Amino acid sequence: MTDTLVPADLQEDIYRLALLSEFVKLAAQARNDLRAETFPRLPNGTKLTARHPRTGESLGTVSMSDPDPTAYVVDNAVFEAWVREQNPGELETVRGFGDLAQVAAVLAEHAPHLLTETRVIPESLRERALKAAAVQTVPGTARLTPEGTLSVRPNGVATELVRAALVGSTNLEIEAAR
Repeated sequence: MTDTLVPADLQEDIYRLALLSEFVKLAAQARNDLRAETFPRLPNGTKLTARHPRTGESLGTVSMSDPDPTAYVVDNAVFEAWVREQNPGELETVRGFGDLAQVAAVLAEHAPHLLTETRVIPESLRERALKAAAVQTVPGTARLTPEGTLSVRPNGVATELVRAALVGSTNLEIEAAR
């Protein structure tokens, strides 16, 4: 189908679609830029109401989450030494092979003295210890608080204002063909 064969109603729709698509792209970029500018200005745990500049009517909220600190292991040897000291009865025994050349020579004879035993920290114990490190000092760990999340929740008033701006816009003329 070429442009000369496009029915008028379809031409109107593709005109509006092209403009609205660009509007959405530019609006998303403007929103992302403003979020990036606003993000560092809001402390964690903030919740503010967006208000219409003339009427004071609520348009929704903008909030910054307040995440809990998360513990990370920064020195594994120190952390594991602390976990071993605090939980000696929960360590697991893992059997391994000593010198592989010797083991290969005598494995057929089932020589148990060639096996070594190592006490290891089970994953569940490691996770519990890291969970504890989020609220208490645990050697070999550090507590880092992740950045908050900025949330914007417009309400119906904001939706109606945006719709009115789109319908009444003389600059975009999105609705002019209607």
